[in-house]
Amino acid sequence: MSVTFAGLVRELGRTAGDRLMLDFDGRTTTFGRFDARTDRVAGALAGAGVGPGDRVAFLDRNCVEHLEVMAACAKLRAVMVPLNWRLAPAELARILADSAAELLVSGPEYLAPAGKIRAETPGARTAVVTGGSAGPG
Repeated sequence: MSVTFAGLVRELGRTAGDRLMLDFDGRTTTFGRFDARTDRVAGALAGAGVGPGDRVAFLDRNCVEHLEVMAACAKLRAVMVPLNWRLAPAELARILADSAAELLVSGPEYLAPAGKIRAETPGARTAVVTGGSAGPG
């Protein structure tokens, strides 16, 4: 039997649902809540047109959303492209273009750099901000 990251998230959500999975920066979640949350994130990504083999870029510092997007991409069989928030927008745009990511997910404090990156990368058609807001699309 082959074990995948997506399968592991689902299995732990089912078998260890009430157990603490993560305690990060004052935020906690259980395996069950993480599985459910990543299902919702995967649904949102799929609604934005993400499917198997597609690339989703992620720009933010270490945060819970980083893991959520990673697991959601795994559930969709998409590829997450983590971007280093310390790089200049021009450097990030080159990475985004090279990865062929069409969707850029960013944290709220990176909305301005995300806009600059998108301006330099015609293929990046959408910017999504973690927390439920959407950037100019």
